[in-house]
Amino acid sequence: MGNTRLGFGEEKMERLLDLCITYLDKFNNKHNMFCEAIGVINNYNQLHLAANYKLNNQLQEKINQVLNQVESSNYTADQLNFTSETYFQHKNASFDLFSKSRHSLRDFKDNGTVELEILEKAVELAQKAPSTCNRQSTRVHIINNKDLIEKTLNLQTGNRGFGDRSSKLIILTSDLQCWESPTLRHGPYFDGGIFTMNLLYALHFYKIGACALNWFATIENDSQLRKFINLPDNEIILVIIGCGEVKEQFKIAKSRRRDIKSIFKVH
Repeated sequence: MGNTRLGFGEEKMERLLDLCITYLDKFNNKHNMFCEAIGVINNYNQLHLAANYKLNNQLQEKINQVLNQVESSNYTADQLNFTSETYFQHKNASFDLFSKSRHSLRDFKDNGTVELEILEKAVELAQKAPSTCNRQSTRVHIINNKDLIEKTLNLQTGNRGFGDRSSKLIILTSDLQCWESPTLRHGPYFDGGIFTMNLLYALHFYKIGACALNWFATIENDSQLRKFINLPDNEIILVIIGCGEVKEQFKIAKSRRRDIKSIFKVH
């Protein structure tokens, strides 16, 4: 985060610690997701120690309990350091380098701008995404007004600490008029997901920082957002993408992926 808030996330950290304690009681093997969790705990602890910030006693005791049961020095949740130049250095590279160079970015430049013309180009490029029977049901809404951006983000759960730095919001929806049968009810999310990834790649190609935000909203929040942006009744909200201008220097969390052997199976 651009503005680190010491002590932030204590409740989440305590839940993570409880899960790790349960794991250590039940298993001897060190699953890669468990190792990642220990790395997060270790870095969280080191951050607050370096800042001479005292966490609440119960939380600190649990941190010490978990880290004392493992070789904590072997576990770190890495951060990647970038400049605006190095972050986009592979934008014209082969697809393997290009796709691996894109990351979710949450620390945008203060008062940065994203030109609407560039967003239009990115959306046009994303339209190459395949869709069910070429229905092309995904619709794109750009939120350009600061007040409306704030109202929208207040309804979304998961952007605290960085959402307000977005220069623009992109709301992707699906037009239900393209789906004529209840058996196709998953179609909007299937096609919308493919379109979303295509758009994230397109934004990266055009050197725009971006982070996809879920829309796991309550009915009340969904209704409010629909009113804010005057969304037609025939469109459902799929996802929000916060985007902005990339800073000269910034850090990104290194989000490890599962071992390929754990997700790949031949039948």
